[in-house]
Amino acid sequence: MNKEKEERSVDPKFGQIIKLRREQKGYSLKELKEMTGISESYLNRLELNERKNPSYPIMQNIAKALDFNIAELLELSNQNETDDFDEIIDVIVKSDFCINHIFATTQIKDLIIKLFEKIISADWSEPKRFTSGAEILTVVGEIEVFLGKA
Repeated sequence: MNKEKEERSVDPKFGQIIKLRREQKGYSLKELKEMTGISESYLNRLELNERKNPSYPIMQNIAKALDFNIAELLELSNQNETDDFDEIIDVIVKSDFCINHIFATTQIKDLIIKLFEKIISADWSEPKRFTSGAEILTVVGEIEVFLGKA
């Protein structure tokens, strides 16, 4: 690989982000191909991180098809392992995601944050472990209600 291509390689997680968004939208590779004009093979290799330097027009077509703002997609493509990491709470608040194909609303995100906080602050010493476990399971039950599983 020449130096110019190495310098513009996308973040290794870029393909995972594209695949996740495609699946969230319910698109097959064939459908994404029809929307972007990019071959299924290329899209698949991009998702598998086997293509590390998509051109701007390719990224623009993918962004349009998957409802990314092109600036957002370019930013995602340029992140790398040395970037500072966000706290999980910030990621949950800032991100759009689904749980079992159900969009995570503010209420669900708040419950997930509450769950993380319960797990992080749990006291697993002998006399308190059952109380901590029960508190965690209570929050899990609240999340299940929102997901329609309770």
